[in-house]
Amino acid sequence: MLFEKKESLSENTSDKRGTLYPTLFFLCLYPLIVRNHNFLTNLDQFAWFPASERSSSDLFLFYKSIALIIVAAIMCVIIIYQVYKKKVKLEKTSFLFPLGAYAFFIILSTLFSKNYGFSLKGAYGLFESVWILLGYLVILYYSYLFVHKEEAIQFLIKGLMVGMGIMALIGVFQTFGIDYLNNPLIKLITTGSSNTEIVGSFEKNRVSTTLFNPNYVGVYSSLLFPISVGYIWISKSKRGKILSLLISCGLVVSTFGAQSKTGLGVLLVSIVIMLLLFRKKIKRYSKWLIVSVIGLIIIFFIINATQNNAYLNSIKNIFSNQPQEIKVQSIETNEEYVKVIYKNEEIYIKCELDEEGKLLCIFLDSAGVQQEVTIDQESMRFALADPHLNDISLVPINIDEDNNLGFQLYLGNQTYSFRSKNDTNGYEFKTEFDTFVECKPSKGALFNNHTTLASGRGYIWSRTLPLLKDTLIYGSGPDTFILKFPQTDYAGKYSNGFGSQFISKPHNMYLQIAVQTGVFSLISFLAIYLIYFIESLRLFAKCNYKTYREKIGVFIFIGTVGYMISGLINDSTITVAPVFWTLLGIGFACNNLINKQNS
Repeated sequence: MLFEKKESLSENTSDKRGTLYPTLFFLCLYPLIVRNHNFLTNLDQFAWFPASERSSSDLFLFYKSIALIIVAAIMCVIIIYQVYKKKVKLEKTSFLFPLGAYAFFIILSTLFSKNYGFSLKGAYGLFESVWILLGYLVILYYSYLFVHKEEAIQFLIKGLMVGMGIMALIGVFQTFGIDYLNNPLIKLITTGSSNTEIVGSFEKNRVSTTLFNPNYVGVYSSLLFPISVGYIWISKSKRGKILSLLISCGLVVSTFGAQSKTGLGVLLVSIVIMLLLFRKKIKRYSKWLIVSVIGLIIIFFIINATQNNAYLNSIKNIFSNQPQEIKVQSIETNEEYVKVIYKNEEIYIKCELDEEGKLLCIFLDSAGVQQEVTIDQESMRFALADPHLNDISLVPINIDEDNNLGFQLYLGNQTYSFRSKNDTNGYEFKTEFDTFVECKPSKGALFNNHTTLASGRGYIWSRTLPLLKDTLIYGSGPDTFILKFPQTDYAGKYSNGFGSQFISKPHNMYLQIAVQTGVFSLISFLAIYLIYFIESLRLFAKCNYKTYREKIGVFIFIGTVGYMISGLINDSTITVAPVFWTLLGIGFACNNLINKQNS
């Protein structure tokens, strides 16, 4: 029982459906919300952030956040109504304690955040504020609370299939160059003008649907593909089976179109899990299974060949574990010099005017001994004479509009620009945005020799892990990763292809949680899922899959496993996370119904 008094819930079907509509909203309509929003980033106060992006616009995130907060608030009102108006007591659930702990650490991290304004309002490119994180927990509990019969699950999953179908259709269209966003009617609805040209952040024909980023298409497919495939088996009508098959194919095509290698890999893992769980039931369909697997492999290699082997190469790179040599290991600016660690050698560089106004360009070793240089009089290039370090050189230049002295520093094939010290400031690094900042190295961990792992994620992870020592009990605050990450580690960013761009997210859901709301909050989150995982594994390992709740329950379980695996490479995003939390609540409800059935 979900309530201690069963009679507290109306037996009228319309009343039951009424409490399910908020849950249905997140499964079906929520991911499709698109509306333009212009806003100030409030990040131009930081020198590492480009002033040109002081104001920005968003199509996919802000209004989703508003919708989530409103509907989550409605969910709270409905729960309170059931408790105080109908005088019912809510049943204690297995996940209630870690759920409460997670909420506590989210709030604690917000209260102690140095940048609580971003935590309260949400930050550039994410909009995952404290209210959104707490909303996720409300969605989980509400979805569990009001799914107390199999009919409710059927109603919600049908709505989910409709939402999936629309999303898959958009993805297929985008794959073949038909972008719905530039339809005049859609542009009028989303931007207020049918003449506005909507230019995406990604190349043409790369699928992002309404989820903002192609990577999130992979996450969405990872979560829902098992359910769409499972519905082919669950549906009793031929029409339902065909539609489910088409939706499944659409999700696969969308994942290919998004070029989401992670999503594709997780889809394969999901298929393997399904084969293992249904190994006893699929023996009679073994021939069809073999043909299907061979067909999928052939389709994969055909699409891979048409995209210049992109998928195989990317998969190899993701799992590549080859150590790499980073020559420029560190750059640091201070009042007196620029310190460089290059090829494991410490070099101190000065380029300034002496008291008599003469140009002084010198290189010192770690012991403070001045190094011999060669000078090209034509280009005014000062280069180290040491054969081991002769690819280090500098050229004095006028660095800014005021003709202040600076220099370009050449370290192998990399070039850095600095403003020399003057009467008011020490040495400063010049970014690609023409701003001058202090350049500070940051310590790495675990992935220092594998920074190119997973398309450069190795570098981000290596610089994120050391942050955890400061976020054990509480984190930096929701949506503040961009402020916590060492943005001034320009040597690390340049060496790994990031240049002066700012890092706004860790590309790992677990690190994202640990940094922003604390390691303890990550433990709480994992405890919630671990309870569900163990409970589901215990139930479905010995299940006969005769009832609807058993069939759909196992596919929801497989989908959530796919989502958690995707979290190793992708962040929590407001575009997909609400669907996950909704399905997790329904998954708990399915398990509860199965336990009642078995007892």
